[in-house]
Amino acid sequence: LLFCAIANADNASIVKYFEVLKERYPDLVIPFADIVKVGRAYQALGEHERGLQVFRATAEASFVKESKVAADLEAQGEFLGSIEFLERLLQNYPDGPETESARYALSQHLYSSAARAAGLKDVREKKLSGDDLVKMAVRVLEDFLTQNPSNPNADEAGFSLANAHLDLGQQEISAQLCSRFQRRFAKSKYLDAFLFIEGLAHFKLGH
Repeated sequence: LLFCAIANADNASIVKYFEVLKERYPDLVIPFADIVKVGRAYQALGEHERGLQVFRATAEASFVKESKVAADLEAQGEFLGSIEFLERLLQNYPDGPETESARYALSQHLYSSAARAAGLKDVREKKLSGDDLVKMAVRVLEDFLTQNPSNPNADEAGFSLANAHLDLGQQEISAQLCSRFQRRFAKSKYLDAFLFIEGLAHFKLGH
């Protein structure tokens, strides 16, 4: 009945049947596109705050459930497929605590997987190397820092990013990042680490 109401754009019925479904089946996952319409129905009825609450809560629950597919893909030997799936998912969902955590976890997973790149079947088949995975991690880390500058893990992400550039032989970029992060994260527990990496980068540059 909910989906019929959505198809007919019957806002009152959408809200009515959604409330019934969520009460009877709290674990039910409704497609994200339909949740957008549910949220709009609440807004159309003047219940703006409730609409926003429904949108956020249901979107996060839906994201958590769908993101498990990525783990299943990797378990089946599709490492790159799992990464691509999760990245598409992150693009399709609004920013929130769950997506922030997932984006950061993705960056760390890519970075830590670089050492075992040769043992990942699909990575090997596509003739990719550990450095290629590090480059992918760099891109995700940059996105994370840009989109979530106040996230509690931002300083740790910066530390990973500086390290990643150092691993790729990009000492100049690493040194510049460390200098910037020392100012940005002046009270971070990684402050000494930023100083160390910057010094190491300059040493490798022969400065």
